[in-house]
Amino acid sequence: MRVFYDGTCGVCHFCVRFALKRKGKTFPVIFSPLHGKVFQKTQAAQGWGTPPDSLLLFDASSGKLFVKSQAVLQLMMQLRSPWKGIARFLQKWPSTLLDYIYDGVARMRRLFKKPKGCLVIQKEWQRYFEE
Repeated sequence: MRVFYDGTCGVCHFCVRFALKRKGKTFPVIFSPLHGKVFQKTQAAQGWGTPPDSLLLFDASSGKLFVKSQAVLQLMMQLRSPWKGIARFLQKWPSTLLDYIYDGVARMRRLFKKPKGCLVIQKEWQRYFEE
């Protein structure tokens, strides 16, 4: 699984760090910025149009692209408890409601500190990133 995030968004940086701090022993997720080479290559290979302004999760094994709240839920499913259970509970909610909440949080980006540069990656997390 690959999560594409906005490298200039404080909310996205928060989500990436949140996931890495709560990952389990096995964590099949690689993070790549939306403006990076890996995204451009994957976008061209998959024939995606302009990506939505959202966190994206691409599951290469199934070929599915998850956006907005569905991407967040898929990422949460990879975390240790209680986050996996919370994701299972939220998956029962309507996607339109979850996307509405996602969009509301996205509109509050200004409340999160805007990164001055690239996400600072701790040494033990570097294996979870690819430009």
